Amino acid sequence: MEVTVSQALMYYVGDWFWCVLWAAAIVVIMFSLTLTNRLTLACCMAFSVLLLYNPIALKLICKFVEPYTYYRFFWIAPAGIIISYALIDFMGRLRFAGFSVIVAVAFFFMLSKGALPFYKLDTFKLPENEYQLEGDIFQLQDAIASCGKSNPRIAMPMPVQMEYRSYDASVETAIRKETYQGMGRKEYEFSGKSRRKQAEYVLGGLLNNIKAYSPEEVRDALKLTRSEFVISPRVGEIYDTLSAAGCSEIATTDSYIFYRVSI
Repeated sequence: MEVTVSQALMYYVGDWFWCVLWAAAIVVIMFSLTLTNRLTLACCMAFSVLLLYNPIALKLICKFVEPYTYYRFFWIAPAGIIISYALIDFMGRLRFAGFSVIVAVAFFFMLSKGALPFYKLDTFKLPENEYQLEGDIFQLQDAIASCGKSNPRIAMPMPVQMEYRSYDASVETAIRKETYQGMGRKEYEFSGKSRRKQAEYVLGGLLNNIKAYSPEEVRDALKLTRSEFVISPRVGEIYDTLSAAGCSEIATTDSYIFYRVSI
């Protein structure tokens, strides 16, 4: 997955409206500082651009981190805090209270009109539970607990793995996180990979409904990854493949099927 600095910036702030507002907020803050502090802030910004926010730095950084996580470097200058601080500072400098009210109303009007989609109220919804996880995760947890095995080794789709591990860290994942990260790249196929990683790619491709594999390939992959259980989406082709590979259904949820590996 390739990414540019501008794409990462947009992923962080949402769209150009917030990017411009962020830049304007920095200018407002700079003019509120003393000359010494203003120079200090300008130097920090210049060094940040030189060391982090340019195409050359991006290529170097992405040799050590996944490209899709590069946007997190923008957390160094949190847009929400900077914009809020600058807006309050600007309103406090206005001579007449009426101007402050006008600025506040104009700002909230821009928010309500969808300058950024996820600020619209109709995109918000209350979480189903205190863990903010889907109900399937709890159904799967009950099914896994009923097996009576501590630290079970489970092959599961990436969305389930990310959510389930945040709720129950006792399970061992048959498909490693770095494998799923690698599957996001165009060149993730088998060339130059170890047998273990190839096996993880087979299971990951099958369980995420990316690619079909034969029962024999899946059976070998289950052996190489030492998978004891499998979670798969409720898709007929995947069910048939896993059943033929030696997996027996234990439980089902609204969206997934939980299998025991019997090889």
